[in-house]
Amino acid sequence: GLVNITIPVYENLETRTLPVNPVVTGTPGAGFRIAGVDVEPLVVTVAGDLEQLQALVAADTAPVPVSGATRDVTSEVAYALPPGVSAIGSQTARVTVRIEAITETRTYTAGIRLDGRQPDLLYEPSETQVLLTLFGSTADLDRIGASPIVISLNVAQLEPGTHELPVVPSLPSVVTASSFPPAASV
Repeated sequence: GLVNITIPVYENLETRTLPVNPVVTGTPGAGFRIAGVDVEPLVVTVAGDLEQLQALVAADTAPVPVSGATRDVTSEVAYALPPGVSAIGSQTARVTVRIEAITETRTYTAGIRLDGRQPDLLYEPSETQVLLTLFGSTADLDRIGASPIVISLNVAQLEPGTHELPVVPSLPSVVTASSFPPAASV
C-alpha cells in the first residue's frame, strides 16, 4: 500500500499572523438582531507564497448562517483561505453570534372597563382611558398593539361614594409596563 503525498512547492514560503474575520450570513428571526460576534482564536498563523500572503489582510472563516435565529449561534468552522495558503495548527475557528431580541418602549391608549357593576348604582369613572407605556420585544409589542387594550376595574364591592381603584393592566408576561396611572377614581 503506497500512499501518495503531495507536498506543495513554494517559491518563497512565508508565514504571517492574521486577524480572524468571522463571516456571518443571513438575517436573524423577526424581532431579533445580531448583538455581537465573538471568534476564538482572534488570530491565526498562515503559511503560503509571499505574493499571496501580501494580499491577505485577514483570515476569513467559512460562513456561519444565522437565518431565522432567535438565540445565540455557535459554530466550529474552517478558514476560507485562498488556494496555496493554509492555516498552521488548528484548522478551525469557533464563531459565536450573539442574538438578542429587539426591544423598545411604546405607549398605548387603554380603555377602562368596569366589572361587577351593581344595577341600582351609577358609576362615573374619572378616566375612560389611560396611557400605558410598555417595554418588550418589538414582535410582542406588535402583537399587543394589534387589538384594543382594556383595563378592567372591579367595582363589585364598592359602596356609593368616591373610590380610588388600583389600575392593574393584565398583560402578557413577555412585556412589562413601565408606567401607567396607579389609580382611577370611581
